[in-house]
Amino acid sequence: MRSLLGAIENEVRAVSALSEQIDTLVAELNARREEQATRLLALDALQGSVTDAGLSSFLDKAIRPRRTRVPEVIPDRLTG
Repeated sequence: MRSLLGAIENEVRAVSALSEQIDTLVAELNARREEQATRLLALDALQGSVTDAGLSSFLDKAIRPRRTRVPEVIPDRLTG
């Protein structure tokens, strides 16, 4: 019984440590997304000042943000 409780305690500590790491990474990700949004707004403003249709079309394609390629996976156990 004592070893089982010890194993459970170890796992709880490991899960708690992972949760802290995830919180830190998500905070960093949110900051990067905010920076990206700010930069895209600046690019939108620059593009809005362009009068040449060809250049405007080029810029529209060039500054389109890339979609994330890695899907976010949240296991069911974490949402329940």
